[in-house]
Amino acid sequence: MTRRPKPPTPKHPTQHGVPLTEELLDRLADEAEAGFDEGRIRRPGRPRLSPGEGPSAVVQVRVEEELQRRLTRRAMHEGTTLSEVVRNALRAHLAGAELD
Repeated sequence: MTRRPKPPTPKHPTQHGVPLTEELLDRLADEAEAGFDEGRIRRPGRPRLSPGEGPSAVVQVRVEEELQRRLTRRAMHEGTTLSEVVRNALRAHLAGAELD
């Protein structure tokens, strides 16, 4: 096993504020040498809206300021995101509008 350089002092913690100690570095090194559990690795990007259906499409729209304020108020009132309010509004609007 190769010798690691001296760890940073507690003045230089991890990005989550955890001090880098010899014990932490030893544990992380042991985990790395044993191999990581694939299920614990966080995948980059946003989670899928519907599992198993592949990535979701991104649709960008421009809205006037008043509509954006109303959208923000609705999302805050419902305790959800702007995106979810927009998706729900689109679903409701398109529910009976089969244009095929």
